[in-house]
Amino acid sequence: QRRSSVDPASGQQRPDDPRHPGSANHALYNELHRRIPDASEARLLQFTAACHAHEITAHNLQQVHFDRAGGQMLFRGSGMLATPASVDVRVPSPQPQQSILQIQQYDQQPQMASWATSQSATIQQGPGLAGR
Repeated sequence: QRRSSVDPASGQQRPDDPRHPGSANHALYNELHRRIPDASEARLLQFTAACHAHEITAHNLQQVHFDRAGGQMLFRGSGMLATPASVDVRVPSPQPQQSILQIQQYDQQPQMASWATSQSATIQQGPGLAGR
């Protein structure tokens, strides 16, 4: 067990931590680590939280760009729901727990995304062909 994916209070693995293989955001965390190998663990968690909040996933992450002049790390994803995300790297990264909390809070918000996705799928499929 890696110390980083264990809750110090309970000693239990934390599947909500993107560093944990059971996390829904583990693939995104790993992809960001692959693309930004020099980033600290805390910064990678911050990037993961920012991407997650903008519907950017490991599968739709298209671009990672560092704007040196502006001190911004920019992320772009493909897909209808993905919006550009940026992180000001001139500001120290938050504690890992803070980034994990941001992901949890985002996940607890009422989401129109799942409704929009299901509606889009319904529209694309069209009416059933039961009456053929």
